[in-house]
Amino acid sequence: MKFSGRLAPLILILLASPVYPLGTFATGQVIIKLTKFESEGIVCESYEAEAQTAGYDTDEECDDKKDECFTPKLVTFRFSIRNDNARVINFMRGNLQKEMLLIYKIHRIEPACLGTSFEVTEVLSRTDQPPASMPFKQAAPKTGSRSFSTYGRIVKLEYQGTAVGTFEGLYYDKTKDKIHPFSITNEEMARYVFETMKYGKDFYIGLSIAILTGFRKSNHDIFEINYRESAGGLDPTPAEAEPVKPSGQ
Repeated sequence: MKFSGRLAPLILILLASPVYPLGTFATGQVIIKLTKFESEGIVCESYEAEAQTAGYDTDEECDDKKDECFTPKLVTFRFSIRNDNARVINFMRGNLQKEMLLIYKIHRIEPACLGTSFEVTEVLSRTDQPPASMPFKQAAPKTGSRSFSTYGRIVKLEYQGTAVGTFEGLYYDKTKDKIHPFSITNEEMARYVFETMKYGKDFYIGLSIAILTGFRKSNHDIFEINYRESAGGLDPTPAEAEPVKPSGQ
């Protein structure tokens, strides 16, 4: 899978669990291009790395009402791996300058023996196509008065917070080559979006735009993911769904 335009071929995705241990701010999953990997420390050794991901300039001037925000850009971030995580370390040793899918957690306070608060705990593989057993569509109630469908993929999903947790992320609009923040208010939808992150195939994204956001950070809320057709279509009535029989039968 590749981004068109400015993002090729990197995407950022984050997934989280709503149950956090004390001291954890967020957990997630991210696709990166690994650009730097090395061991650090003498008394307390860890592995430190740098990677490129997808993002945008929050100060960019654009018309959000016309869905023209934002211009995608590559951003660099640092992360850490504990020195006893042999599988992840060995994988990264052999895949410098390549894409990979990471599972991580962000600590509230930088842990001892790690160079950053962003700790990678596992590496997963991705495939181009979702399995046949995966439903092609997932829908949830709309939370806003305006809605539309776009085509692309989710580039970030993260569950943040402790007392009040929210799913926050970024979607990439492939047709406009734009990237935009979104929230998810339905937990089943969040699980489905996480599953889509394992595969490279693009899909239609239904977005509901609310006037007020409440606890969530974005007024864009995903109400549908659809691999076959534009999001927001009406389900057929029982009569419409019944196959048409030839006359005389």
